Amino acid sequence: MNGFFDINGKFYTTFTKITDFIILALLVELFCLPVVTAGPAVCGAYYVAMREVRDEEGYVWKGFWKSFKENFKQGLVLTLIIAGIDLFMGLDIYWAYQIWKLNGAVVYQMIMFVIIGLTFVFFSISLYVFPLLSKFYNTIRGTLRNALIVSAQHIPTTIIMALSLLVIFYFTLTWNPLVLFIGLPIFLYFSAVRMSKIIEKVIDDYEDEHNVALADGEQVLDESQMKPKEDLPDTLPSGHRRPEVILAGRPYTKLSKEEKAEYDLAVEEQLNYEAESMPVTIQDAIRMKEEKPETGSGAESEAPEKEDAVTGKPEDGGTGTQES
Repeated sequence: MNGFFDINGKFYTTFTKITDFIILALLVELFCLPVVTAGPAVCGAYYVAMREVRDEEGYVWKGFWKSFKENFKQGLVLTLIIAGIDLFMGLDIYWAYQIWKLNGAVVYQMIMFVIIGLTFVFFSISLYVFPLLSKFYNTIRGTLRNALIVSAQHIPTTIIMALSLLVIFYFTLTWNPLVLFIGLPIFLYFSAVRMSKIIEKVIDDYEDEHNVALADGEQVLDESQMKPKEDLPDTLPSGHRRPEVILAGRPYTKLSKEEKAEYDLAVEEQLNYEAESMPVTIQDAIRMKEEKPETGSGAESEAPEKEDAVTGKPEDGGTGTQES
């Protein structure tokens, strides 16, 4: 028990982590109230939750707000896309159910269950969209495609997460709203533990091979504009902001004149920094050797002799030999 109640002891750290996840769940619930901001809110939640389970230092509000702002535009668009598809499928389920109730045809019952199955599959895929968005720069299409691939490669995790979240929502709506306040922090913790391991493998594969192949390598993640956000400082060694930080989800044409100048300078500096820090490979050594003229020991570089235009003899008027 000695040291158990110290500030760095197990009791204090465990209590602090529980408190952080409760605060994080409250932030998600608060920022999801406008509905359309649910995506950025979930991005912020997973950004902080995955740092918490890895015992990385940071503040809940500061990390949540940073990720919320950074992923606001793409998160908003993805929220509308996911909500639109869910609404469409929900109306289809209701339509099939009403027709089945009226005439009792088995075919409509089958259609209803098929649509329910497709809705569950899409809901399961959407669970990965915002964790991936919180960790990678990518296009909306690339993020959706990657979510599909990751969910397919981790089916047991996908099913458990989807069923757990559905159970929490069901008992919240049918029994007591307090279920959400208790269940959401628990769900965030365990899903962050699993999601962190999955995304860490993706980042490792990306950094090691720059080819993010999953499982048997048959399916490859969409790498269009894909770049890990984690562990990337906002500034370069010289203090200038990174190009992606300057853009912050905006196209280059929307930048001000000062921002464009800053962006161009940052791009040039980042290219120079990456070139200087890039290790020399065998291929680089061969190329450098080919570009550099050979000056072997004992061999003299012979300069071309100028000939007299009339006699055709060397201009030194001598024997045509060079002085050693």
